[in-house]
Amino acid sequence: FQMALLTQEKITQRLQGLDEKPESIQTCSAWLLHHAKPQNLDIIFDTWLREVYREKSSKRLITLIWVANDVSQNSRKKGCEVANAFAPRIESALKHIRKNPQDDQVDKCVNRCVEVWESRRIFSREQLVRFESALGLKRTASQPSTSLLPESPEKAVQKPPQFDNEKMSQLERATREMAEVLRRLEKAPSSDEKIRTKLAQFPESTGNASYLQHVRNEKEARSILERTKEAAPLCKEYCDSLANEVLDRRNLQNHLNEVLDTVKLITTRNNTIIEELKKREKTMKNHLDQVERAYDSLPDFSEMELDFQHTNLPSLKDLFN
Repeated sequence: FQMALLTQEKITQRLQGLDEKPESIQTCSAWLLHHAKPQNLDIIFDTWLREVYREKSSKRLITLIWVANDVSQNSRKKGCEVANAFAPRIESALKHIRKNPQDDQVDKCVNRCVEVWESRRIFSREQLVRFESALGLKRTASQPSTSLLPESPEKAVQKPPQFDNEKMSQLERATREMAEVLRRLEKAPSSDEKIRTKLAQFPESTGNASYLQHVRNEKEARSILERTKEAAPLCKEYCDSLANEVLDRRNLQNHLNEVLDTVKLITTRNNTIIEELKKREKTMKNHLDQVERAYDSLPDFSEMELDFQHTNLPSLKDLFN
């Protein structure tokens, strides 16, 4: 028995068929986890992130977040591999939500999920810090660890830039997805001359309802109807392709922002390392100067006329007399 190939279309269909009912969310989550084999993790979570990027409805966005929450919590049965693969996508989604504010319900949902993930230790400490950073949140020292407040720019403490293998993997993933989107945009539907030529060959009456006012008899009406039926599938296919192209361009912008943020982080980190190395270099030069001055202060034995072979050294008795 061979399992059917998991495709982006199947995952998208599952996610788009969601509603806010708990059983719908749990069913979708269970289906995703069932297919969460190592070779499927990228396509599952990339498709989820794609749906987050394209979603405009607050209710639908909340539903997608609850799916992520359910998948993350139940993924512990499969080890940390699923959560580690999901974490960078969740971070990207949180950044997107912050840059594209929704209503208060979305913010409450996101904050609640982050609190639950911490209290139940779904993600690592570093991953949770990234989630909070993506949302512009910080911890308060006087409150429990699950209490989060918006970060004040005036009081925010400048932390040293952090960069590790997970961040590098996130950069590689975003770069790979950008390359894939760019390859698709090389043959963008908006520049497809063939299909545009086909559509232009249909009479204007197929797309302009005002022409129906001038229909004089049944024959003309049937003629327009037949041409409209002929043009409808082609128009629908073209419109769907254009919608996907718009989504690709939007995703490309999100990936560009993600790569830019990571490159800025790398640049800041490298500049910090350079400054630290310059300080160490300056310290080493100071030490070298001190050694050279100490060396120069030593007497030059080559200019001293000493005959060590015929000169008797003083005895211990003479030294202490």
